[in-house]
Amino acid sequence: MLVAFSLLLSQSCNEKRRQLEAQKDNKAQQLSEKLQQDTYKDQKAKGVSETLQEWNMIGNFGIVRTLYVSPEGLKDKFYMAQVLLSVMRKENKSLPIQIMIFDNQRLTPRDFPMTDAQMLHWKAIYNRNPNTNLEKFVWISVKNPNSSPPALKETVANIRPGYAE
Repeated sequence: MLVAFSLLLSQSCNEKRRQLEAQKDNKAQQLSEKLQQDTYKDQKAKGVSETLQEWNMIGNFGIVRTLYVSPEGLKDKFYMAQVLLSVMRKENKSLPIQIMIFDNQRLTPRDFPMTDAQMLHWKAIYNRNPNTNLEKFVWISVKNPNSSPPALKETVANIRPGYAE
């Protein structure tokens, strides 16, 4: 009887501990989201336009995600930071990820290899590797659309999930 009572008490304590940890994690997540929303509001006050912006995840294969972002959204670095934040919230933070961003929904790759036509609509890439502390956002532009594959130019930008400058 005493063993059964001890086991019941132990299970009850473990369940209570799990509930408290879940509440703590939930409160931390809510605080983080509020801080990120406030940061975005502050950034918007600094000149982010109120254009119609949309994005959509098209491809999800391995560590690669391909996104369509509207041309209006691509013009807004703060919006891009929020898109990255939305994607990264759903990802395992301990694994590497590559997010490739395109400006044409129909030509956003669903798999690899990319066609030349798809490469002409590739606008940015975000790489994160927690194992090497790599975190890099790069704008992509086409230098020579007539070559195959098209020649591309990369321009590093200070954009990451929830932050842009």
